[in-house]
Amino acid sequence: MQFHHSLLAAAVLAVVSTSAFGQAATGNVGLRGQLVPNSCSVTIANGGTYNVGALRMSDLNATTPGDRAPLTNAVTLACSGGTLLALHVNDNKEGTALGTTSADFGLGNALTSGAPVGSYKLNIPAASVVVDSVAQPVIGSSDLTTWATTTGTSYWPKSTSADAKYRAFGPVAGPLAFASATFSLEVLPTLNSRSNLLLDTTQPIDGSATIEVHYL
Repeated sequence: MQFHHSLLAAAVLAVVSTSAFGQAATGNVGLRGQLVPNSCSVTIANGGTYNVGALRMSDLNATTPGDRAPLTNAVTLACSGGTLLALHVNDNKEGTALGTTSADFGLGNALTSGAPVGSYKLNIPAASVVVDSVAQPVIGSSDLTTWATTTGTSYWPKSTSADAKYRAFGPVAGPLAFASATFSLEVLPTLNSRSNLLLDTTQPIDGSATIEVHYL
């Protein structure tokens, strides 16, 4: 009986020891910070202005619209880090284009007749694109899922179009992420005819569009 009593005392002592001396000290660890999205700036040379100059009525076609010489400015995209993006462009003169395709941007309406002054198209020449110091092709998409390489006559549709309104750079598999890119942006103007405009006062040629960055 004494033997069993000793075992019971030892067991009770073990329980007491665990209760009295087994409390562990604790310390909390916290991890905080922020996930900050990359941002990009768009800079167009000459303040984004394409100037066709002062044209006389005699410079216009008599009865049919006429194309003017293309104008070009350099565009720079500068991002805070490697960024995946696409570009689209808004026509700020929506509804005033002489042309009827999705790539025709407006130039306002004539003060005298109310007819469209003309329209213009935008183009990014593939040979002008440099992405992080490497030449890259221009690709276009209507849905940001399926991409195709653009050609020299693949004019840039406006953002309200269902056509390939997005532009990006890289293979047809999809856009490349980059920190910097440069390219030329061509403007190809078309002006209405003298007989349609019926001008008797100075007429502004007033096109306006905004390039927007769409982060992917």
